[in-house]
Amino acid sequence: MEDEKKIKNTQMTDEELDNIAGGLSKEEYRPIFDAEIGDFVAGQTVKGTIYSIERGLCVYVKISQKLIAMDATVGCEGNIFGYDKLKVGDTVVVYIERIIPEKLKIRVKIVS
Repeated sequence: MEDEKKIKNTQMTDEELDNIAGGLSKEEYRPIFDAEIGDFVAGQTVKGTIYSIERGLCVYVKISQKLIAMDATVGCEGNIFGYDKLKVGDTVVVYIERIIPEKLKIRVKIVS
């Protein structure tokens, strides 16, 4: 029961993920995303902070004041950075794999 409570506290709802920028709609968030994403390119390695852990799915990493990136490989077999080694608030280094501006998404891989 205690483990379930810990997991629930680290999970984000779809609504929370859609409202990363203070409750803005996607249309309102687009100019902010476009302005902040200019500092990043695919293939770059940057520091970030673990924002949310969706066990069995992915980890969300805050890479700037208003940008959250997703690592969907953390729970995959062979990835040395499993969920058990991460907690919300940890500082990590991520490799930016893809930036998908039309979907306001950033895909990363935690490297350390």
